[in-house]
Amino acid sequence: MLSKKTGLLFVKQLAIARYESSAALDQFRAIYADLRLNVNFFQPVLKLVHKERQGSIVHKRYDETQTPHQRIMASPNVSTKDKLRLQHSYLQLNPAALRREIDAKLRRLGRLTG
Repeated sequence: MLSKKTGLLFVKQLAIARYESSAALDQFRAIYADLRLNVNFFQPVLKLVHKERQGSIVHKRYDETQTPHQRIMASPNVSTKDKLRLQHSYLQLNPAALRREIDAKLRRLGRLTG
């Protein structure tokens, strides 16, 4: 199941085309796996912490911009074991190389259309 944010990014990354082969399905899965890593480890998100209405005006306050990974690492509700596992995954990633890999997979997917 795609998360809402990742799903939207996934759809934006792909041109509207008809994909019917198992090779295309495998490529979609590979692209999604890389996009998930990119979004969760490297794309900061603003999180709404408070919304107050004063008449017709709505005042919104946001938390500091952080990636989902940074929020998990700061959370007291996540076990140390899980944090260590995530940190190990994070240290293995290179954001520039990940982006190049996503772009290459998108090009390969584009060649699979009729």
